[in-house]
Amino acid sequence: MNRQQLYHAIRAACAIARVDRVIVVGSQWILGTFDTHQLPPVTHFSAEVDLMPDVEDFDLMVELSDLIEGAGGELSPFEELHGVALDGVDLTTSVLPLGWRDRLVTPSARSANPNQRVSESSVRRQRIPASRAADR
Repeated sequence: MNRQQLYHAIRAACAIARVDRVIVVGSQWILGTFDTHQLPPVTHFSAEVDLMPDVEDFDLMVELSDLIEGAGGELSPFEELHGVALDGVDLTTSVLPLGWRDRLVTPSARSANPNQRVSESSVRRQRIPASRAADR
């Protein structure tokens, strides 16, 4: 996955969940921080991104995460078309330290497509690992 694919995944997840923001949880956050050419090839191997709807209500977060997963998850038409799977996650999927929301960072970079502006309010990421065996 490259930065353009990450931003497309974020826009798609926001559209699916009908929210303004999602939080990138796990290793793909790095693509929102550095330009693709600045990163080692290993950072582009993943074909999935963990996305958590940025909503306060936990039950709504779980519901929206399920929508994201169902519409764009593994083996979905979205993954088949774009080569990237959207993994909807929630607060039970990640081990989050106290004060994690205070450390969220919004990338100020434009999308990999210079003609398409990425809304800074729609792209949030956090340097926290997902809590799955594959991420340990």
